[in-house]
Amino acid sequence: MRKIIHMNKKVLWITLASVATLGVGGFFAWRHFKKKKESLAEKEIDSTQDDTKQVAGAQQTPPPHVDILENVVYLSAKWCPACKQNEETAKKLFAKYRNKVEMIDIDADSELAKSYGFQLELRQIPVLAFVIEGKPIHKMVGPHSLEDYDEMFQKYFPSLKPTKLVPVQKSEEVTEDDKPIAELPVNSENGVSKSETEETTSEDA
Repeated sequence: MRKIIHMNKKVLWITLASVATLGVGGFFAWRHFKKKKESLAEKEIDSTQDDTKQVAGAQQTPPPHVDILENVVYLSAKWCPACKQNEETAKKLFAKYRNKVEMIDIDADSELAKSYGFQLELRQIPVLAFVIEGKPIHKMVGPHSLEDYDEMFQKYFPSLKPTKLVPVQKSEEVTEDDKPIAELPVNSENGVSKSETEETTSEDA
């Protein structure tokens, strides 16, 4: 009977030891699997971030470079309320200076506007930019009056300033006191002055 009890205790301990071993092994196996799963998840996140960076980089690619030869660039759009407000003034401005200054009117929705806007750093519309050698020197953002535009055109293009007419002063009448004291001799028909003729006549007499 004691042998049986002893045997049962031994089996019990072996069983407990086996269960414990399996439990510890299972715990470590679960932990390893969890770490592996977390590592894969991190890799997927990194991969997604890389893809996002690539997409963002593609969006930030600058538009094609263009040679900006104009001295005045005007950007506007049909859907822009401020552009509509400035439309009539812009038409008058171009009609006034088109043949005097190199200028261009560009639709902000066009591909060309992307290049001009990027190179001239134009962020808002409507905008009129004065340009020298492809670089902006002054920007007029928003609606403006024709007088405002005229002032800046005359500032950057001095030759456009209207010439001031100087009024001609009325010549003053010459009075007796203003007459010359000595008169030039008046030549006669034979080339001898009257004074010389009078002196000769008096000597003969």
